[in-house]
Amino acid sequence: MMKKTNRALKKIDTSQAGFILEPPVLRAKKQAWFSAFILDFLLLASAISGTVLIFFSVFPLAVDFWVLGAMLLFFTLFFTVAFVFPKPGNLLVLFFAVLYCLCTYLLRAELAQGLILCVNQVIERLNDLLGSHFLLYVTEVSDYSTQRQRCTLFVLFMLTAFLCLLAWVVIRKKSTLPAFLLTFPLPLILLNFTPYPLIFLLFLIFWLVLFIGALGDKKAKDRLKKEISVHYLESGHRSVRSRLLWLPLLICLTAALSLFFFRYEPRQPQILNHWRTQVTEAVQTLWTGGASITPYGATLDRADLTQGGHISFSGETALRVKATSPAPMYLKGFTGSVYTGFSWEPLPDSSFSEISAAVPDSSLLNLSAQLDTAILQRHNTQFIQRTSYQELSLQNIRTNQKTIYFPYFLSTTPQNLPQGQFVSDHFIRSPLPLGSATYRLEALSLGLNRKSRDMSAAFFLENGRWETENYFQNTQVISLNSTEALEHFYCAPVSDTLLLQLDGEARALMELETAYSRFAYEHYTTLPDNLKNKLRSYLQTHFMQFVPDASGNVNLSLDAIVTAIQTMVQTSAAYTLSPGTPPDGRDFVDYFLFENRQGYCVHFASAAVALLRAYGIPARYAEGYIITNEEIQQAQPDGWMNIPDSKAHAWAEYYLPGTGWVPLEATPGYTTAPGNTGVVQSPAPSSVTSEPAPSSASMESSPAASVSSLPATDSFSPTAQEVSTPTAAEGAKPADFLPIVIFLLILLIPLSLIFIRHFIAVRRFQQLLQAEDTNKSLLKMHQKLVGLLSYAGLREPDFTQELAQKARYSAHKITPEEQKVLYDFYQKTAREYEQTLPAWKKLLFRYWHHYR
Repeated sequence: MMKKTNRALKKIDTSQAGFILEPPVLRAKKQAWFSAFILDFLLLASAISGTVLIFFSVFPLAVDFWVLGAMLLFFTLFFTVAFVFPKPGNLLVLFFAVLYCLCTYLLRAELAQGLILCVNQVIERLNDLLGSHFLLYVTEVSDYSTQRQRCTLFVLFMLTAFLCLLAWVVIRKKSTLPAFLLTFPLPLILLNFTPYPLIFLLFLIFWLVLFIGALGDKKAKDRLKKEISVHYLESGHRSVRSRLLWLPLLICLTAALSLFFFRYEPRQPQILNHWRTQVTEAVQTLWTGGASITPYGATLDRADLTQGGHISFSGETALRVKATSPAPMYLKGFTGSVYTGFSWEPLPDSSFSEISAAVPDSSLLNLSAQLDTAILQRHNTQFIQRTSYQELSLQNIRTNQKTIYFPYFLSTTPQNLPQGQFVSDHFIRSPLPLGSATYRLEALSLGLNRKSRDMSAAFFLENGRWETENYFQNTQVISLNSTEALEHFYCAPVSDTLLLQLDGEARALMELETAYSRFAYEHYTTLPDNLKNKLRSYLQTHFMQFVPDASGNVNLSLDAIVTAIQTMVQTSAAYTLSPGTPPDGRDFVDYFLFENRQGYCVHFASAAVALLRAYGIPARYAEGYIITNEEIQQAQPDGWMNIPDSKAHAWAEYYLPGTGWVPLEATPGYTTAPGNTGVVQSPAPSSVTSEPAPSSASMESSPAASVSSLPATDSFSPTAQEVSTPTAAEGAKPADFLPIVIFLLILLIPLSLIFIRHFIAVRRFQQLLQAEDTNKSLLKMHQKLVGLLSYAGLREPDFTQELAQKARYSAHKITPEEQKVLYDFYQKTAREYEQTLPAWKKLLFRYWHHYR
């Protein structure tokens, strides 16, 4: 078409002209290929990443995300090159099609297995979501690593084909409607189930850029711009620069919307001490729906004790739990092992090099359950009556999706939990990029009345007789302040004589338990020296006051020591949700116990752990959620229990040889006395006014309930509520307005840029009247006028063309009056055309296109 037009132009007779001009030529304007490439790559990447993320957020298939992500990034780049550059691209697409078909044929068996495995996982997830009972297909692949390879291969093949089709529609065909139809149904359906609604914003950016590009194509299609004797034809589907300019605005608007509408942050410090902390929490909130593991501030690898001056809750559901035998229990999400004075942190990985090598096929988190399982396999009737298995299904709703919450005495191994990564003896984290929304666990449910050494003693049973009962009763008697007795108790819990009497399996387990008990005593009794000395002195002075019927230097069991320390902590301070923060540089536990003497569960749990360690008992700090009788009674018909954020909790745990880690409740006013339904207030120190307990009750365990799951007969009794309901007298806190302030600031940034850009453009156009080179300035005015007339669909008058020709070819200089004539004509035309536009088009006309 262009060649025919050029031939017609050559027939124009130019012999009558005063000077000879070459015939005007139509040339296709040189494309900004780099801008086009970047835009198409970003569009394709946003669409495929949104598709992958929203699908896997609902159906967490067992795939290798690193391999899948790397391959999708490569193919996104490959198809962008193939369809942006037609000549080499056609060969690339042909090569890909041949290779794809060949690989499909060669790997058809693996792909079929991957299809079955993926379908089974989708069916399992649908059964959880819909409460259905669809049957699964039989597969011969049982090894998890093989399953993961097959699923990754199948998903990669499907997504690659989808990516090729999408790239052809978006880049080569520039078809907005087919691209929309390809990407619209899946996110719309899965939006009802995904815990990450923000992923939908990726599709909004993709669709908006496509729509803006379509509008730009329609306006700019076949537009002629006159420059000298050459007519440049600007094709509509390469209006790349204007579409790229929309991306920053859309990204800022997306961030503002996500922060304003999807922000969830129950932990709200009264004073914003560090902007760094706020920014970190905001980023985590945007992508996970909750920055912390609990509202008390523990992140994935640290519990900061300095930021919780005031705690409040929204009352929204944080977790959903379904249990085969519902019972009150602790669900642990974080374990703090190293106390710094300002935070709780895990032990470094290097500390576990030796002990982890002893459990290559499981985890240290499974050690307690392994001991119990071995006992059950011996069919000991006494133990079977007191021990049962518990199967749990959990859904992270408003919590950090990278956290796997689990009960005590966990029997699920790493091989049985593909969406969980067991981190030493601390906690479980999801290796998936956005975490795990749902998962299943198995644990042992243990009764309240077990003796502390039953777990070990059961290995020495012969013919159902407790032959070594006296041995354990005698060795667990510990003299007060006798570090030697405690060290022997933890480092040599079973004598070599008894170990030699065990068979291979029992001996291996007991040797492993003995090694871990020594490990716990070595690593989980440490404290900063100043605090440890101060707490030891405090125990020397006050410990015997909390030992019932104690007179003189008596021998105590471990249970008696733990109970005395528990009572000491519970009566040392008053419970409040607004204790304030420690002064800068002040030790958290020291400030709580000896000066402030008020706090909530984080304070009491930290103090209990510190006192246990000072005595010589291995102890750790834990955060997570608790399930109470209230949630059990309000369970849905399908068995799902909604756990609100107000059931977030912190507690202490101590190590009991032969049993494992046992939770210890240190927060005052909590009890598990059967049948006790009233609120029991612990006596507060005389120097502190105790905060009244709220009327609505929540439960947290007492020392008697030192296990993960308790039988229904020994239920938690409501005694205190860690919920703060703002009243009219309190008024709104400054932190309550933080989301609105951030939203307005983010929204003002792109708006400010638009106005600044408009001001600069108008100012430059006005300065053309003062330019020294009037000819050059008039040509710039004329170029602006041509754009305005083309935008408005108007014909250019003859006198403006004559002025432009004079400025370009004449030896005479353009006068200021002639400049003013063209300038006034431009302003008059722009003003009259603007009056014909609707309001929203006026804004685009003035502030985006800068014609006024």
